[in-house]
Amino acid sequence: MEQFPFSIKGNKLQLLAAIEAFNKDFTKSHSGNVPEEQIYREFAKYISNTEKQLIESLIMSETDTPALPSNQAYEMEYLMTTNYLMSLEKDSYYIDVNFLNKYNQYVLGGKYRPLTPLDDEEMEMLIDMHFTEEAREEYEHLYLRDYLSNFYVKDLKEICRIFKIKGFSKGNEDYIINLIEDKLMEDPFELFERLSPDALGLIAYFMIENRNTIPYDEMGELDLEVFIIGKDELSHILYMPVDVFEFLQEYFAFKGIDPLDLVSPEEREMYEELAQMKKLQAMTDKAPENVEDAIAAFAEAGQDEGMRDMIAELIGLKEDDEDEVAQVITQIMDGKIKTEEDLAKLFEQIETEDDESNNTEPPQSNNNSNIIDFNQYRK
Repeated sequence: MEQFPFSIKGNKLQLLAAIEAFNKDFTKSHSGNVPEEQIYREFAKYISNTEKQLIESLIMSETDTPALPSNQAYEMEYLMTTNYLMSLEKDSYYIDVNFLNKYNQYVLGGKYRPLTPLDDEEMEMLIDMHFTEEAREEYEHLYLRDYLSNFYVKDLKEICRIFKIKGFSKGNEDYIINLIEDKLMEDPFELFERLSPDALGLIAYFMIENRNTIPYDEMGELDLEVFIIGKDELSHILYMPVDVFEFLQEYFAFKGIDPLDLVSPEEREMYEELAQMKKLQAMTDKAPENVEDAIAAFAEAGQDEGMRDMIAELIGLKEDDEDEVAQVITQIMDGKIKTEEDLAKLFEQIETEDDESNNTEPPQSNNNSNIIDFNQYRK
């Protein structure tokens, strides 16, 4: 496993640098003599209210691996300049637990219970994910012409032979690259028809990931029949030019090919479960702007047994659960709550039952802090 170099580990000097990057009048020395507590308080003084709220919400969540979607991570202007915030996937950023615990201690006065730090094995896994994601991002803007420039002339000629591209024999590198590029751009589907079943099976993983890069462990040697796929052995990723990837997406859609049909049943099940988890995360990362959107999202999820099970597990739903949030979400998933008016009536009923039972204690919710709180939509 790779380890972060010392310079990449989160430390108080990075917080100082983040402050100075946006505030030229901040002149604290980088000598390391500034007390850690002072640095954290200075950091909190300069960051935006949005950044403060996001940091505190992560501390409150008590999750083992605090993470944010990219749209929220980009809001953290200061922290984004440090390595306390690191990309793990295209739309997921991890925030260092030690940073959150120290922020809680120094800035929030220990208001919340400390988060459990990751063990060495877990941290190594996240570091590997981070380096893989950084490598994948490098290929996001790779186009076919730049990709072909990495081939030897003899290999470019062999590509022409395999795909029946004429007029290459006496051409130089630039001329042959133009031939291949023109042929592909003119009618990419004609070339894709020549792809072997094994090649299509490999390309299916790109379609499932919806990216022009995929991580790999061992997929063997690639041959020129799949010349559009390259291998970065250092970062353990496969990649293809982004314009070719977009053509392939159109090809799969036009041919009606479901990429999940090209992988093993075990992998299909895994990918379908991952898709459900991502959908659930998208629902709960940020509350919808209005109650109708929130109801629609949970009603749709309620039609899928797998999604229902995931939501139940996430918020601790149990049969005959009396928790208010559980009641609301269950009735929405069952299709009993369809409008904001229906929701208001349910809250009225719950309040009436609370009054009748003379229960003066506020209901204790066992829901995850990321799940949408429908109480916010009360009139």
